[in-house]
Amino acid sequence: MSWEKLSRSEIVCTRCNLEMRRTITAPAKTASGWGDQGVVTGIYNKGLGCYVTSDRHAEQIAKSRGLVRFQDVFEGNSYDRMIDESIDSQCNMHLQHSRDAAEVRDRMSAGADMGEAFAEVFSVERMKADGTLKEDVNG
Repeated sequence: MSWEKLSRSEIVCTRCNLEMRRTITAPAKTASGWGDQGVVTGIYNKGLGCYVTSDRHAEQIAKSRGLVRFQDVFEGNSYDRMIDESIDSQCNMHLQHSRDAAEVRDRMSAGADMGEAFAEVFSVERMKADGTLKEDVNG
């Protein structure tokens, strides 16, 4: 159906020449706002559990709930950087474990028994240096 505009308040159908008047209605006022509850604006913020229209809007909601931003608590650290550092640390620990296991196997292949191989690889000095053994332990 196509329509032709006659004036601000009248519209005519080009097929049947039926004249119609525009009707403008006001949105309903509800407890949570004006009649736009079916319309989603903004993006959903998982941390806040609601839709926000901008970063400023998100900050206002967070402030009203007594929340603080991650970077305000951990100055100079971004969440991504802390995750990257954690992953790097875990990878380094895994690599060190692999090197230690290979060294124990090599010592056992060279004739040392299992106890001797572990004692040589995991010496008291090394464990104190790694922080896995307290400094005041003798051995």
